[in-house]
Parts: sequence; C-alpha cells; structure tokens
Amino acid sequence: MSSFNKVHPPRNQIPRGRVIGSKWTSRTEREGWVHFHVITLSHDEGGYRVELAASCERKTRFWVDLEELKNPGAWAPGWVKNAKTSE
Repeated sequence: MSSFNKVHPPRNQIPRGRVIGSKWTSRTEREGWVHFHVITLSHDEGGYRVELAASCERKTRFWVDLEELKNPGAWAPGWVKNAKTSE
C-alpha cells in the first residue's frame, strides 16, 4: 500500500479507527429517523458491525454491518439533506 493510501483510504473503505462518533444519513427512514451517529464498533466471525443511534433520539439504536455503510444507495457519510425527508 502506498503512503498516499495510508493517509487517504480508497473511497469505498471506512477507516475503522475513526468510525466511532461518525455521522451518517440513511437514504430511507429507519425506525422513523434518517440521521445517526456510530456509537459502537464490534467484530465477530461475520466481520465488523456498528451500532447506530438516532441523532435526535439516542434510545433508538440498531446494528448494521460495516459493509452496509459503504453502499451509497443506502447510506451517505455525514448529515446530508435527503430527498425523502424534503417531501
């Protein structure tokens, strides 16, 4: 791996060391919300999973595979205006 890739991972990779606390926007409502924070990172035989909490209601939580966050059709990094929420 080149030194550039160590500092700037490819776009489809999520740096596990910086995922906790990161913000994500779901392309569809999940449990009534679209904006989430990553609060926990877990690893098991199936790979890495993250626990997401709704930003406006911290008690709304669920787990997703870290790979799922790489799907731009399902998730966007950061908080972005979602066409679904503007209707």
